[in-house]
Amino acid sequence: MADRVLMADVAQLAGVSLQTVSRVVNGSTLVTEATKTKVMDAINTLGYRPNLAARNLAASQSKAVGVLLTGDVDHGMSSAFRAVEHAAREQGYYLCVATAEDPKRYEVALEQLVGQAVAGCIVLARSADVLDALDTYAPSLPTCLVFTDHDPGDNTAVVAVDQKNGIRNLIDHLTDLNRTRLCHITGDMSWDDALARREAFVDYCQEIGTDFQVVTGYGWSAQAGYDAALALLDDAGASVDKQRPDAIVAANDNLALGVIRCLHERGLRIPEDIAVTGFDDSPLSAWTTPSLTTVTQDFTAIGSAALQALMELLEGKPGPKVILTPELVVRESTAGKT
Repeated sequence: MADRVLMADVAQLAGVSLQTVSRVVNGSTLVTEATKTKVMDAINTLGYRPNLAARNLAASQSKAVGVLLTGDVDHGMSSAFRAVEHAAREQGYYLCVATAEDPKRYEVALEQLVGQAVAGCIVLARSADVLDALDTYAPSLPTCLVFTDHDPGDNTAVVAVDQKNGIRNLIDHLTDLNRTRLCHITGDMSWDDALARREAFVDYCQEIGTDFQVVTGYGWSAQAGYDAALALLDDAGASVDKQRPDAIVAANDNLALGVIRCLHERGLRIPEDIAVTGFDDSPLSAWTTPSLTTVTQDFTAIGSAALQALMELLEGKPGPKVILTPELVVRESTAGKT
């Protein structure tokens, strides 16, 4: 079976942008006859079949907002998506959703959204690599980036959580409890959030002069946390020069759950022997044994801020940058039972 012809193929053959092709297939009057002829010739040559839903939407101002999911739909991503959907519905918009966990799929996902004639797009981004894809395949599409702490552009807004603040709050809490040997278990280092949390941990530990180490988690799952904790304990046990950490700062709650399981199996008490913290305040974090100290992110605020930022772009205003502050949630994994 031959590969499906994409709008990007038409744009390349005609020598125009994706937005121009979208305007032609949707009957826009903003395209010159000469350009329209080039696009239609390319469509006929390639056998491209335009999206009929997009053509129907073009008859009036689009009330569709695109959402691009670029990572696993875990607690953070799914919670942000639900918040965006709720905020959009409140404003009279509906969502067109595309997913692309692999950067190689960004082109198809963005073409899907452009083809639906969305007014703008909210990208729940795992990393900055999506910026290049947006510049290439949807350069004129107003876009709000969520979960990436980057500067906004002429057509781009940013909504992000202050990762540095969240990590510093965890470290302050642990050092207030006289924990002096801290270990950070990272998440998937292809994610900007993992990079930001690792950098914040290292920088702040160096700033306050506390002993620390970093162990790569190779993912965001409980299994990844379990494996990292196992390697950490085995490494400490095999060397007379290394002391076991007295606190573990996991990059998310799933990792922390795996850490807790590993410590239980090794007969270590939490928090008496080792305190454990997470990040995200997932629903299970309050129900583990012991319950998990973590950092909560207000996903409802994230969704509302993302839609508001996109609305400002659609009104022709400069793209805002909104940084939200997470909050520390203290539970038994550090403070013990009360």
